[in-house]
Amino acid sequence: MDMRQELAAKAEKEGASSYRIIEARTGDSWHATAELYK
Repeated sequence: MDMRQELAAKAEKEGASSYRIIEARTGDSWHATAELYK
């Protein structure tokens, strides 16, 4: 599963209708910050 798929799954689990990625970093692992919209 890639970063976008994982963020979409987490947003759906939280009941969000959409999300916007604010920050994303990659390397050996990844980190992302997103705003969820309900």
